Amino acid sequence: MARETRPPLRLVTADDTTPPPRPVRLRLRIAIALVGFVQLSLAVAQLAGFSLVDIVDGGHLDNESAAWNIAIGTGLIWVARAGRCPPGVLIMLVAFVGVLTLVTVSDALDDGVGIARLATHVVAITGCVLIAVLRRRGNQTAAANDY
Repeated sequence: MARETRPPLRLVTADDTTPPPRPVRLRLRIAIALVGFVQLSLAVAQLAGFSLVDIVDGGHLDNESAAWNIAIGTGLIWVARAGRCPPGVLIMLVAFVGVLTLVTVSDALDDGVGIARLATHVVAITGCVLIAVLRRRGNQTAAANDY
């Protein structure tokens, strides 16, 4: 198995010019960060008692939902800042969004979920898609092209 090679370390001085990030990757990272902030905003609203949807059980279930929103939002912002997707992030998001989609479709067929609740899921789905695109574009170019 070949070892990953990294560029050698070099001294950075004040007059050094760092190449600007590639426009497509930069736009992708900005989009991921924005989705992360929206996800965090949903969580803050839930924890403050301003839930966008009526949850029958409320209380603990609302807190669990807020915790997941915080975790997803923080992860998205971290990936956007790093410019790369570490192992495990994409599979966790795909698993979460996949199960969320299955249970949401089931609930929607039984009229157990409203449009407002469905709209909050779009944020997590969008984040998952953006992370997949970032991953597809390749992590190996992030260090050389984005910093």
